[in-house]
Amino acid sequence: MIPVTCKSPANRGPFCLISVYVIIFVHKSLSELTVAVFTVFSCAVEASPMPTFQQPTTYTCNRPNEKNEDRFSEERVQIAGTELTILGIYDGHGGHYCSEYISQALPVEIASNFEKYPGESISTVLEKSFVNVDNSITGPLQQSFKSSLSWTKTNARKQKAVDDLFEQNTLVDLALRARAGSTALVIVIGPKYIHFANVGDCRAVLGQINNETGHLQAVDLTRDQDGHNQAEYMRVLSEHPVKEHKDIFAGGRLFGETPVTRSFGDSFYKFSDTDYTEYVFGSSKLPSKRGVMPYNMKMRSIYPLIRSAPYLTANPEVTVHERSRLDQFLVVASDGVWALKPVNNDWVVQVVASAIARGDVDPAETLMQEITRFNPGDDVTIKVVRF
Repeated sequence: MIPVTCKSPANRGPFCLISVYVIIFVHKSLSELTVAVFTVFSCAVEASPMPTFQQPTTYTCNRPNEKNEDRFSEERVQIAGTELTILGIYDGHGGHYCSEYISQALPVEIASNFEKYPGESISTVLEKSFVNVDNSITGPLQQSFKSSLSWTKTNARKQKAVDDLFEQNTLVDLALRARAGSTALVIVIGPKYIHFANVGDCRAVLGQINNETGHLQAVDLTRDQDGHNQAEYMRVLSEHPVKEHKDIFAGGRLFGETPVTRSFGDSFYKFSDTDYTEYVFGSSKLPSKRGVMPYNMKMRSIYPLIRSAPYLTANPEVTVHERSRLDQFLVVASDGVWALKPVNNDWVVQVVASAIARGDVDPAETLMQEITRFNPGDDVTIKVVRF
């Protein structure tokens, strides 16, 4: 049953009556279900304030025999008497080190900046927070190893100086999160608006009733930021000399390696000096998977192409959705969902709507069960918010 919030006792009767009709229609078809839901919200327009939303539910699963690199977060903050809910999904790559860090640091930074900049817009606070957290990954690493990588040292002395510094465990953690990377999608839900700050290819899709047809539709609220997104492709090229353009993308990937055009960490693509990759990220003092090529050996062929870094940014694309009574639910998921060939936005919305119609199952769990039938080759994290 689709939940409806009613704060006025005088309105409880009509709401309950309409809810009965929803239950009657549920067992027939999805189209009838959506018409029934549309009726609920049509009748509620004059009588009820904007509906609240239920506690979000989250499910995550990882690849067999692999540690899950996805992370998620959920925070609530009070800003000038208004409650905001901050949700996040973080899709790590190259290990869990970066996603683990930003899943903890980013919500704290956002909440802090809401207090620090009370006059700033939510969009501006999100942009500042994303950039600040990424700088907290890359900046300290450069400062810690700068003197060890002085050009006056020989290669062997550089490596020894770096390895000696790694005897400090805090630097190991710092290097691991800077070498790894993570995408992030943070959502701020307020009484009237929902803000989406996106770095990478996590995605948010809204299940919304079409005002004209009364049918449920999928509304894409974010854009995947990768080499196949023409706007992102052109943005990246515009930030670098024309003579480099032919080398920057290969097969839709940055230098033929990373598919995303925005991310946290991934410092190889952000530092002009490749010595950080050669001696710091390639140090034997850092843990690595057995049978996997050392990071510096993997990236050496790209060293000559790193001429005008940074090529990646953690500055998010922020979009805003004005809440409507036609909004039914929001699905937020890592790219382990969206990268599957049989999966698209419409399919996801239909699966979630069917689960809600049943009333006895968790829609996020149901979607996860359907996704795992396709044997995803990536970690999967799904969050569903019902309005």
